[in-house]
Amino acid sequence: MKTIKLDKERPILVNMNALEAFEDMVGKPFGDINAGSMKEMKALLYCVLKEADPNFDLTLQQVGAITKPNSLKDVYSVLKPSGTEEGETEGE
Repeated sequence: MKTIKLDKERPILVNMNALEAFEDMVGKPFGDINAGSMKEMKALLYCVLKEADPNFDLTLQQVGAITKPNSLKDVYSVLKPSGTEEGETEGE
C-alpha cells in the first residue's frame, strides 16, 4: 500500500470506492479533475486517506491543515496514475 508523509506517514488507497467518493464530493467525474484546484486535490486526498484506513477520523478541513504547501508535489506524485509522467497522458 502506498503511503504519504503529511503530519505523519499515512496510508492511501486509490480504488473505485475512493474515486466514487471523490466524484460525489466534488459533483463531477474523476476524469474531469482539475489538478490545479486545491479544493479538488484536497477532496481526492481525503477520499484516498479515508479508503485506506477504516479508523480514519480526520475531517476534510483537518486534511487541509496537515497538508503543507511544500508537500503538494508529493501529494500529486502519490495520487497520479502509475506509469504516467508529468505532461504525459496514459496510453502514450
